[in-house]
Amino acid sequence: FRVMVETGALRLAFASHRAVTLKELQMAQDALAAAEDAGDWVSAARAGADFHSALFRHCGNRVFVQAYDLIAGRIGAARFFARQSEVSKRRTGIEHRLIIKHFARGDVDGAADVLTGHIDAMSERYAGAQRAMQQAAKGTADQG
Repeated sequence: FRVMVETGALRLAFASHRAVTLKELQMAQDALAAAEDAGDWVSAARAGADFHSALFRHCGNRVFVQAYDLIAGRIGAARFFARQSEVSKRRTGIEHRLIIKHFARGDVDGAADVLTGHIDAMSERYAGAQRAMQQAAKGTADQG
């Protein structure tokens, strides 16, 4: 569901408001990198959300916007939780920069493909973080 809605929003934003969307994607990624460098995970999560929200602000499709609003809270929680590992942080930055690169070059299909992989990978990273947390909790319980 998320892939369909976000890639649809990306394609519409690209077609109708490419320049402003690109600028906002770049600004959000810059803010994300700065927040991570400062160790400010709350601001980093907010900047990550801003990156994705830029697509919806400029897609011009109320159905996509409303659909994203329905799941945005869960996505934000998963984003914050999954981004606790260094690998996740690096990978997210790489993926965001690739989306920006394709978007800037006029390659909407390439941007949509990277976005799809990014969303799928976030689900995997969230599941991995969840397993690690469960293992840590189990280890703590076994010691107590």
